[in-house]
This record gives sequence, C-alpha cells and structure tokens, in this order.
Amino acid sequence: MRKVASYHKHVYPWKLLVAFIVLAIALPWLSYVGLAKGAAPFLKLPSKENFHPTQTIFYDRSGTKLYETAGGHQPVPVKLNQVPRSVVLATLAAEDSDFYKHRGVNPEALGRATYKTLVSNDPQGGSTITQQLIKNTYLSSDRTATRKLKEMTYAIVLEQKFTKDQILERYLNEVYYGQQSYGIADGAKTYFGKDLNQLTLGEASMLAGLPSSPTRYSPLGSNPQLGKERQKYVLDRMVKLGYVTKEQATTAAAEPLTYAKSEQVFHAPHFVFFVKNELAKYYGDDTVDSGGLKVYTTLDLNKQADLEKEVADGVKSVARYNATNGAGVAMDPKTGEVLAMVGSADFNNDAIDGKVNVATSLRQPGSSFKPFVYLEALQQGKSANTILHDKPTTWGDFTPKNYDGGYHGNVTMRYALASSLNIPAVEMLDQTGIQPSIDLAHQMGITTLNDTSRYGLSLVLGGGEVKLLDMVSGFSVMANKGQSVGRATVNKVVAPGDKTLYERKPQPKQVVDEGNAFIMTDILSDARARTTGFGNSTPLDLPGRQAAVKTGTTNNFKDNWTVGYTPSLVVGIWVGNSNGDAMRGISGVQGAAPIWHDVMVTLLKGTPVEKFDPPKNVVRRCACVGGLGGGIQEWFLKSLSVGQPGSQDSPQAIPSGTFESETPPPAINGRYPYWTTDAEGKRHYYYQ
Repeated sequence: MRKVASYHKHVYPWKLLVAFIVLAIALPWLSYVGLAKGAAPFLKLPSKENFHPTQTIFYDRSGTKLYETAGGHQPVPVKLNQVPRSVVLATLAAEDSDFYKHRGVNPEALGRATYKTLVSNDPQGGSTITQQLIKNTYLSSDRTATRKLKEMTYAIVLEQKFTKDQILERYLNEVYYGQQSYGIADGAKTYFGKDLNQLTLGEASMLAGLPSSPTRYSPLGSNPQLGKERQKYVLDRMVKLGYVTKEQATTAAAEPLTYAKSEQVFHAPHFVFFVKNELAKYYGDDTVDSGGLKVYTTLDLNKQADLEKEVADGVKSVARYNATNGAGVAMDPKTGEVLAMVGSADFNNDAIDGKVNVATSLRQPGSSFKPFVYLEALQQGKSANTILHDKPTTWGDFTPKNYDGGYHGNVTMRYALASSLNIPAVEMLDQTGIQPSIDLAHQMGITTLNDTSRYGLSLVLGGGEVKLLDMVSGFSVMANKGQSVGRATVNKVVAPGDKTLYERKPQPKQVVDEGNAFIMTDILSDARARTTGFGNSTPLDLPGRQAAVKTGTTNNFKDNWTVGYTPSLVVGIWVGNSNGDAMRGISGVQGAAPIWHDVMVTLLKGTPVEKFDPPKNVVRRCACVGGLGGGIQEWFLKSLSVGQPGSQDSPQAIPSGTFESETPPPAINGRYPYWTTDAEGKRHYYYQ
C-alpha cells in the first residue's frame, strides 16, 4: 500500500490530463488509420467527374469581354528521374518535407495547421502531397468537412496502392501551377519558356511555391512581390532542411528571373487579376482559370479607358518631381460597384513595377485619413463649430507641425479640416480616441489598421497604411448619406450549364448618421473654408458641380493622395513611386489633385448635375464662436441644436453698430459677434 501511495504522490494531475487528451486523440486516429488501411484493398479510387479544362471569361458590366483564359494546357508527362533534383527538393520543402515519412496523412502537420487557423484566424494548410494529389485528381474543390475526410481516407488508400516515388511523380505531372498550366514541365514552359533540365535553382524555387495558391503567388499577376516572398520562403525552408547551403539560397533569391512573353492582350489587367484572386479564394485556382466560368463584373470599360488615360497623362505631367507612377479607382457610391481600377500608369512597364496593383497595395494616406477621425468626432456629439487650437503643442514626444509651418490660433472643426491643419487634427484624435476612430474606419470599408497598439496620434496624419481601394470605399459611405452598401467587383458568376454560383444582393447598412455624413460632406466641399490651407483657386473645385474632396501628402513626399466625390461618383487617385522612392517637394494638391480633377470632369461629362441636399435632421445656425470660421452659418444636428450657438433661450437686446474690444465679446442670445480687421490689425466686432 505504501508503494502505491508513493507512486500516486508523484503523478501530477496535469500529467494525467495531458495523457488523457493524447489518448483521446490518438486512439480514434489510430483506429481511423487502421480502418482505412484495412479497407484499402476493397476501395476503388473515385474519378473526378465532368472536368474538362475550359476557358473562363470575364465581362464588363455591359457584357463586353475583358479577358478570356486559355483553358487548360495539354499536360507534358515526365518521369520522376527526368525531374531535376532541385525541383524535387524545392517541392518537398514547399509542400511536404515529411513526404517520405508519413503514410498519406501527417497528423503533426494537420494539428499544427489547425492550431494556427484557430489562433490566428488565418486558414493554414496541413495537407500532404498525397492529399493534394487526391484533391486535385479525384475530388471536387469544395471546402467541407466531408470532402476533407474523403481526402484523408483516399490518401491513405493511395499510399497502399502506389509507391512514394509513383505518387510524387503523379503529383508533379498533375498539380496546377497557374496560368492554365498543369504539371511541372508545362509550368516551366509557361513561366520561363524552358525545358525542365534548364531550370535554375531560382526558377525551380519560384515554381515550387506556386501550387499552394497559383493566382496569389503568380509572378505574372498583379502582385508579383508576393511570388518573390513565397520563393524566399521555399529557399529558406531548403536551407533549414539541409537541401542547399545558405549561400546557394541567397544567390538564387537574388537571381534575376526572365519570364516568357505572353502574346495575349486584355482589358483592365489589374482589375481582372484582382477579381481572379478574390474568386480563387472561394472556388480554387484551377476552377477560376479552367472551369468554364462566366464572370460578370462591375467594370465600365469606357470609364476604365478614360481613367487609364488620365492617370498615364497625369503621371507624365509630374515626372519632373521624380514621380513615376500613379493609380486610380472609380466607384458608384449608391451601389458600391467599382467602375474602374488602374493599378499603375503602365501595366507593361517593369521599370516602374507596372504589374504591381498599387490600388490594392499598402500605402500611407497622409491627411486624406483625417475625415474618418473628424466624422467619429461628429458621431460622438461634437459639432462643426467645435473650437480646436492651432498652436505649438506636444503630446508626449510627438510635436506635429502644419504643412505651411505656421499657426492659426483658435479654429473651428470646419476650417481645421477643410484647410488640412495638422495640429488641430491631432488634438481632435486625442479627444476622440484612436480605437473608436479605427472602428469607424473599419465599418466604412478600411480593411487594414487591425493592430491598434501600433498606432499613435500620428494616425490622423496618415501614420497607418491603407489601400486606395479601401479609401474610396470609405469615402463612398459619406457620399451615400452615411449608408454602406458594401464594395463590389462582381455582380454574377455562372458555371457551365448556366448554373449560377453567385449573384450579388446588396444589404445596405446605415453606419454613420445621415446628418453627420452631410455635415462632413459640406465641410469637404467648402471652397471658402479651405482657402487658408490651399488658396482661392485649386484643382479641388469642379466647374459647375459640388464635390467633396480631401488631399493627402506624407511627410517624406513618398505618397500623394486625392479622394473625392459627388453624389454619384467617388474617385481616388494616388501618385508616387512603386519602390517607395521620395518625390521632390510635391503635395497631394499638386500631384494627385489635378489627375482627380480631370478624371471627375471626364467621367461626369453628360451626367446630371447633383447637389448634396441637407437631410431633415440638420439645421443651419450661426457658428458663433471665437476663432477662425466662428462667424459663419454652420450646420448642426437638430438633436444638438438646443442650447447650441444660435439658439434663442434668453432673448436680450443685441447691440447695433461696430465696436472695438481687447477681448472677444460674450455671446448674446447664443450668438457670438462677427469681426473685421483694420490696417493696424485691430478687430472691430459687430452682431448680426
């Protein structure tokens, strides 16, 4: 009895719990594997039904063809001993380094992938090469638990019927590499125009990284930098596994890759590749490339051609400032449909990284982010006549400066935002809060800025990275009276046999009070209020039309922005250099704004002139506060107007005439006085 007691004294409860969990997982797993192995002689592998590689066609909103994939290429079968060792090792490093150890399913990799998916909320792959072969050859691409269980079962069965070398050979001959190429030999021809035995380590590692997501990692797509990142991952894995030396991997990563020229020309390449990538997340790469889909997009090809021309011409006009590239997005705010997308000034110009889609890349927005913060302030109950203080101010170790280097004293929210004064903007973010401002930006369409701990008060000056496409989505909410209808690039997807896979059904949501959206729009369209910051004549004014607009410039002149809208059109423009090089002293109003102006004029030509009509829940009263912009008629929410400047709570006699005063006179009947300044700088006050 003493021995038993002594034994139990050293078995800790947590060890028993761990042992129980291990057994709970291991026993069903071993039973499942045993059953699968036992059933292997009696199970027949299924055949993938009704799959014949067929072209997928992308159309614009009117039915004009934008792009047609080439359908599936004819496979070029090769024996495993004909595949270069570098290709085999790169494939194992990228997809399944334990291939020759497991028996079809790798429980360790599966558990690791499941854990990462749960913890990071980012789906991770845990499939072996055998499982991938089963999925690509025998099963559909549906992402269901039932299909996954079938995949695992048949992988174990396949391992019982074929040798490892036979399975790897079939995988290399049948896996999809993107660009309508099936098998490694076809991939080598498609991407590099080479036979397999001519591939370098750099080329082999690039190809080996593609099967996990060919559309996303394609070096010929709109984000080739993702392909380079994937290639580096493969090479790093090869070093870690001892397949190559660190020096060999470094040389391969630095190797210039020359891709085979494609003769195919198509419309709106950045837009089409963006849509392809989005669809591939749902239907898989091979289905999108070769599944015979008909994709009806939101693009207006005529507007696309106009946007491409204006961006290209605009970038040429600012080339003297060391600006080599530009991007643009046009959207209908009432429907959320993307009408045009230009990711660079020239898709085919590798000197400017033209294939990179800057419209969907991360860039700092400068002051074009300010409206989100000020709108959150309105949502919290502040009004457009709120006084902010444009004076030397330090928050911790952060001392912001205005673009003009000067100070303007007390200034209303309206004038601070319209003239893009930095110090008041930081003060407003300090009052409003970083997290609430980011939360509102997310509700309006910003998909980045997800780690709040990274951002300080410089966020309001563009200290966080966003996407041009997201910024246009966010501004569209203001243009649409505070209502979000979501962002759309596709209206309908039809599979062979006229089977509708997807059809858009917008679900409008009021994310900003309609009155606050109008007040923000009124500020951004107020040419008088922006005179302090921009002068009297700017490209922000459209002839004969109201337009709300905001510019942005990063401190180092790496990014120029202008985003603005009418009630029926939102356009965002970016100007800069894809590689992040600084431009020479050019602001958003000089670089991006002229392009924005020309795009708006061109795209709105022949359309009805619309105004921003005030909703029923706002009222116009005197701003009546002491500061720049304090003597004008201002818009207020009716719910906030009682007791606000301009209300008539306690009628008093209002003085007539003009008078001097060393201090600002008090409000009478809620009205602060107007003033004029004489030649000596003295203020002369008067009440209206």
